Amino acid sequence: MPRRTVHEVTVQDVQKRRNPSKHYVYLIKVCWSDGSTEVIYRRYSKFFDLQMELLDKFPVEGGQKDPKRRIIPFLPGFPYSITREARRLSLSVSFTPKSPFLS
Repeated sequence: MPRRTVHEVTVQDVQKRRNPSKHYVYLIKVCWSDGSTEVIYRRYSKFFDLQMELLDKFPVEGGQKDPKRRIIPFLPGFPYSITREARRLSLSVSFTPKSPFLS
């Protein structure tokens, strides 16, 4: 049986939550190579942690030696105040892995 890999990741929505404290949660749709999909919920801090891990484990794909070869997308700065425009922009963010190491 072939290994299932990520085909595409898309931010579907941003929700403001107040419990246990005020924070934002991103609803992420993950499309897999076998055609299945899942919706996951993550805070910005989890995206930041993942970004740091990817850049550490994949320095070439992260552009450490040659910035022109970077295929790991840049992570936008934390949205301290989510405006309607910022929310609209976040809904258009998607990521399709371009390296077999990132699938």
